[in-house]
Formats: sequence, structure tokens, C-alpha cells
Amino acid sequence: MKYIKFEPQLAQAVIDTAIDGVILIDARGCIRLVNPSVLELFGYSEEELIGEKINKLMPEPDKSRHDQYLNNYMQTGERKIIEIGREVMAKRKSGEVFPILLAVSEVKLANERYFAGILHDLTELSRVKERLEASEARMLHLSQNLPVGAVYRIGDELILNDRIQQITGYTNEDIKSLKSWFRALMGSGWEDYYEMYLQDKRRNFRLVRTYKITTKGGEARWVDFAAFADERGEVWILHDVTRKVQVESELLSINEELENRVREKTEKLRQTVSALQSMNNKLTERELELQRALSREKDLNELKTRFVSTASHEFRTPLSSILSSADLIEMYEREDQKEKREKHINRIKSSVKMLTNILNDFLSLSKIEEGKFQANSGEFGISDVFETVEEELRYFPKSGQKVIFREEDGPIVLVSDKKIVANILINLVNNALKYSDEDVECRASRDGDFVVIKVSDNGIGIPEEEQRHLFTRFFRAKNAENIQGTGLGLSIVKKYLEMLNGNISFKSKPGEGTEFTVSIPLNSQ
Repeated sequence: MKYIKFEPQLAQAVIDTAIDGVILIDARGCIRLVNPSVLELFGYSEEELIGEKINKLMPEPDKSRHDQYLNNYMQTGERKIIEIGREVMAKRKSGEVFPILLAVSEVKLANERYFAGILHDLTELSRVKERLEASEARMLHLSQNLPVGAVYRIGDELILNDRIQQITGYTNEDIKSLKSWFRALMGSGWEDYYEMYLQDKRRNFRLVRTYKITTKGGEARWVDFAAFADERGEVWILHDVTRKVQVESELLSINEELENRVREKTEKLRQTVSALQSMNNKLTERELELQRALSREKDLNELKTRFVSTASHEFRTPLSSILSSADLIEMYEREDQKEKREKHINRIKSSVKMLTNILNDFLSLSKIEEGKFQANSGEFGISDVFETVEEELRYFPKSGQKVIFREEDGPIVLVSDKKIVANILINLVNNALKYSDEDVECRASRDGDFVVIKVSDNGIGIPEEEQRHLFTRFFRAKNAENIQGTGLGLSIVKKYLEMLNGNISFKSKPGEGTEFTVSIPLNSQ
């Protein structure tokens, strides 16, 4: 039997005139039908194919394995090619092996199972691909032999010629992608340069820009950057103009206007240093007060050592941030640089707020232990406390991060010390923001005569073996040593709650986050 009769006859006509090859095989893998395109594609006559096994048209190893493939499908029903188009290799009568796109579907006719295959010749497409690869190889060879620095970009991958490797000190292994290029050569401000590059690309690289880069060895160099792009990729040309820039800089140094600006900056810097020195004197005085408070403790020597270490570390970071931001603000004098000025102003505000919180932690601990801190009860709503916490921490969330406050069971009113309750939540929410990059949730509900407040995050969590030390003064978990903090916040929170006859508990798992639960009497008088 050569053909299976199809009704209506129009279906047979469509198969016979199809541009792509159509083959029908039975459940044993024998060819039952081929259209003229198959005969032309493989070079066989119809008589040479009908009744033969389909693996006649396959090269090894598929030829030997096909019966096993078919048997496995018939037994298990697991589809590895059925109804899944894929590129495979086929074999002509002449022995030539060539690529085809094969799509197979299963059909049932007269209670028999058949498999229909649609074949599309990919030979010409494969040749085009080879020519494109050869063209890219020639372009790469040309760029490697240019006397100037050149970078060839295909997709996100970068290929550096010998000259640019000499200029930058980086190899192709060091610089594999677009973003790794900007991070390595542009330093901390790489994102601004990356955005400038994207803008230039949208304008078809009409401008030649001069960039300051940092080599792998830490040397600062200047390069002129020009680029060309098409649908296949980009070519960057970089010319080292370091000496030219150095000479221009030397000439500008004698300009009177620049000298005046230098004097102005020097005066502003002197004022900034004076202000920082004054702040440092105040910090020193407060440090002495804390040292006198700690002197009453039996573990004086240990506490002093840990305090000095913590204070020096925690003060240094915000002070450095304030100084660098103050200096950078002076550089952004134009109106179009307002956004950058505001960025550094907010950075200064955040750092000052951080210093204030650190000092408040130290002073609060001192006052509590000296018995100078007294609770002052009054009536207030928990929603008022939430507003206070949100205002106090408005500069602390990271980009895209927020605090979600929820008051369940309707408005909750307390008779307690509003300031103490707010300080408890400020400490807990601030910790959650520091140790997580995601949103923080703070929700309150009633439980009998208590208000229960839960503060939860999805951050780094607390190692199980260190959880028993969590409320110890100056304690910092190992996974939090590189995150700013004094180790006093939770100790102060616990003492505050003791004053209000409340309590605190927590549950935490490393890498999955932490949830603190605070219970405060609705009436703490």
C-alpha cells in the first residue's frame, strides 16, 4: 500500500503541492506517504521510500537509535520531539548530511496510530549564518590590528583589542560584559557614565566624548571615545589623550578665576572642618559621660573597650559621608545640577540623623541605668505613634523600600508613655530596614488588656547559635558586622518595655527574615 486515502481529496492536493516536505510513518516507523517536496529534498523516488524505515533518511547516531526512540514513546508516552519543533540533521540519497527543521505530530486513522512530519530545509540559512560568522571574524581581526584602542561589542559581550588592553590593563577575561566595563573603568560613578552611553547610543553616537578611566593598576587616564553601531553590534574607538589633558590642566592652574575658586573652597573647607571639630568636641564630651556611667558596672573594662570600638566605627562612617557630600555639593553649582545637590543634601541629613540616633542610644542607656529616665503616662492612639515613627525614619528606607503600618481591630488607644512606645518602634523598624532590602511590616492588634505590635522583615535573619545574646549590650551578630549599628538598640528596647511592664519576643531564621513581637499593657499607669 502506497497511500492512505484522504477525504476530501482537497487535503491530498494540499499535501502534494506543499513547499515543505511531508512524511507519514506508521507505528513501526515505516514510511507510508511522502509528498513531492520530500522526493526532491532527499533525491529518492517514491518507490525507493514507501515501505522503508524512516531512519533511512537519518545520519548516525539517530539512524541506529530511532527504533528505540519510537518504542520508548509508544510505551511511556513521554514526548521528546512529538509536537515540538526542533532542528535535526538529515541524510540525502547522495550521502550528504544537511540541517532541517522538523515538526512531528501524532494522528489516528482507522484506529491506527501514525506520525506526520513536516520538514523544512535549513541548508541556505546555515550558509548565511556561516557567512555572518566569517564576517564578524574578519571585523574582529581588523580591530585587533588597529593602532588605537578598540572594543567590539556583540550583544552584551565585549572583545578588547591588544591596544585597549595595554591602555586599561584589563584583559578579555576581566571585561566580559557591558556593565563590567563601566564598573571596572568608571568606579563608583559608573551608573552615570552608563546612562550617558545609552543616551549617546540612542543618538547614533554623534558625539566624541572624553572620559576619565581608572586602569587595573589604579592609574587615572583620559580617553576620547567614539563609536559606530549597526544591527550586528558596535565598535568603540578609544584614543589615549592623558598627556593632552594633563597639559591643559597645568595651563588652567594659572588661571586667576580658578585660584579664586580654590580660595573659596579652602575657606568653605575650613568652616566645615571647624564645624566637624566642634561636633567632635561635643561627641567627646558625651563619650566621657557614657564612660562615667559605664564605670559603675562590674564589667567596666570590657564595656569601655567595646564602647570605644563601636563609637569610633559608627561615628566615622556618617562623618565621612557628611564631609564628602558637603564637598561634592560645591561642585554642583549649575541649575541643571539641582537633583545631584539634593541627593547629597539628603545624604547629609540622613547621616546627621544617623549620628543623632547613635548618640540617643548611648544617652538613653545611660539615663535608664542611672534612674534618670521616668515614664510619663498619657492617652494616645497607636496610629499617632505610627505617624511619629514614619516621620523619624523618612530618610532611612533604601530605594524602593517602604514601611507598611497596619492597625487591626479598629483604633487602639493606650494610656502609657507615648515617647517610649515610639522609641521602641523606631528601634525595631530601623533595624528591620537596615537588615532587609524589602518592605517592612509593622502591625498592631489587641490581645486582652494588651496591645500586640509585630515588626517583621524578610532580611538576613539572626544565626540560631547567636540568638541568646540578642539583648546583650553591644552585641552584634556575625552576619551583621558590616552593617552600621551600635548593638545597643535591642538592649534599650528591652529596658523600655520593663519600665512599661511589657515584654518582647522574636522568631528568626537566617536568610528568611525576623519578626519581633512586643506586648504593652493598654494601661501602663
